[in-house]
Amino acid sequence: MARVAAMDVGNESIKVVALASRAGMPELLGVLHEPLDELARLEDGPERSAACRARVSKLMAVSRLPTGEVVTPVSGRGTIARYVQVPPVPPWRLEALMRFEAMQQAGGAVEDPAAESRSYDYRMLDVPDVEGQTLLLLAISQEATVLERTELARASGCDDPDIDLAAIGLFNAYVLGHGPEDDRPPLDAGTSAGKDQADKPEGAAPGPAEPKAADESGAVVLLDIGADELNLCIVRNGGLYFVRHQPGGGRAFTEAVKQAFWVSWAEAEEFKRSRGRIYADPGEAPSEKEQLASEALSRQAADLARSVEAALMYARAQTKTKALSIEKILLSGGGARLEGLAEFLARRLRTDVEPLQPLRKVSLGGLSSNAMAPLEGEYSTFAIPIGLALARVTEGGAILDLRTRENKTRRDFRQKGLFAWAAAFVFALGFVFWIAGAIRHHSICKANSLSAAEIVASDDTALAALETVRAKNRRLEAEMDALRERVTSGEDLLRVLSQLKRRTPKSIRLVSVSTSRPGSLGGEAARDDRTTFQKGRRVYLRGYARSRDSYPHAYNIVTSYERKLGELEDLFAQVSQRVAQRTGDADDGGPRIVEFILEVEIARRR
Repeated sequence: MARVAAMDVGNESIKVVALASRAGMPELLGVLHEPLDELARLEDGPERSAACRARVSKLMAVSRLPTGEVVTPVSGRGTIARYVQVPPVPPWRLEALMRFEAMQQAGGAVEDPAAESRSYDYRMLDVPDVEGQTLLLLAISQEATVLERTELARASGCDDPDIDLAAIGLFNAYVLGHGPEDDRPPLDAGTSAGKDQADKPEGAAPGPAEPKAADESGAVVLLDIGADELNLCIVRNGGLYFVRHQPGGGRAFTEAVKQAFWVSWAEAEEFKRSRGRIYADPGEAPSEKEQLASEALSRQAADLARSVEAALMYARAQTKTKALSIEKILLSGGGARLEGLAEFLARRLRTDVEPLQPLRKVSLGGLSSNAMAPLEGEYSTFAIPIGLALARVTEGGAILDLRTRENKTRRDFRQKGLFAWAAAFVFALGFVFWIAGAIRHHSICKANSLSAAEIVASDDTALAALETVRAKNRRLEAEMDALRERVTSGEDLLRVLSQLKRRTPKSIRLVSVSTSRPGSLGGEAARDDRTTFQKGRRVYLRGYARSRDSYPHAYNIVTSYERKLGELEDLFAQVSQRVAQRTGDADDGGPRIVEFILEVEIARRR
């Protein structure tokens, strides 16, 4: 029994779906949903990847979800879907053409090693041939992106996970889970039973059907609205016709609410989830606030509709199908849960819009209500991982292998059994030589053994000496860095004092220039934080500004002084005003005095 776990680590949460094949029917073994919370706010980078790997490892260890093979999707930045028309060629020639296209897309020559840092796979699309040429989908992903996804999947305990295109998972969720036959009209236009009889005279015998032209047949659009990404797939007669991914998603709606109300991101997200809705008539909103939110969400939904229309135009151009019509749009993803969005898209795009149901043809087995809790009302948000798992436990789906070339070669080697045969051959050959040597050259083997021991001992001594030299080298490098810092910091401090002398106007009087953080104005002693200039690279300017006019004028003098120092970007990385307050009483007609403290961070030399 094949078991597959599909894991989708998105920007907002981790979704895991485990499926198995029982008696030819897919069965759901378990499902996990873990919000990323504070990790969702982190930017993509090594820190976020490491935190996600730790979260995945802990989640899989605690849940004990039964897994065998593991697959994870890749999409978005660093991944492209390209369409290539090729004439009829042998398989080896087709592989060479696709490799050339992938390397060209990577921006390098085919023989350039840097161009090899791309993972790619291709698939023939279910599009009618044009002038004898076949249209192929070529998916290309940067190796860095694939390796990041591979490490995330390996955190679940699988050493060799599959990497597939997210839009392909969406296609499989529809074909294998939702069931395209349930979305077809009850009368098939390609049969006599589906022939429209309305134009025939009453009582006339049904004649042969006129087949629908290839360019006029309708298609189903699958639209997955994630947090920051849209995945679009066009399915025609149950076949893969077109895929595309582009930026956009649920966070754009949250940003629209945030800009409309000028609130924090968390407040905008909470309002969108609890009260956000797109009304056909904003006047129907129960309150002015919800009406304002509906208008903001409608504008963002209009951008989404335009993205879909642009994708359809691009699909018609790529597939050479000018009259491609859309019969239905099926929505999935967390962003599709926004109330009123489906109705808005239906009005704007003039077609039926419904939710995708990826588990309609999947057995739920004997899962308890607790095990099904993550799926409660969230079926469509799991469409991509469900589709990726379905393609590996059932037949009829689409699969793209976007693993690195090294991982592909390693798996092929293991699957074909060459490793076992090579190991057996080497073992047998070594055993024969060992027996022959033991019988004929016993003395030589003994001498070689002693020599090998001497070589090993000599290598150990050399390694120990090398490690000692490395340690000494690291210590000397650290001392050199410290000495270099002392030299340059002194020069920098002299430059600072020189510029302060030039840039300080007569209306400013500096009382002290210190590397220690001063206390507040009013006589409190400075703090002794023991921070050296070499380490902190910042100084604190304490002084006062005088004005004969007014205190606001004196404050402006301080602000102008701060701005003037900040213009020296090659010397001052940052100048910030920690405190400024007026002092004394100017009722006697004397000058207005404002005391201030400026914190100046010294820029490091480039």
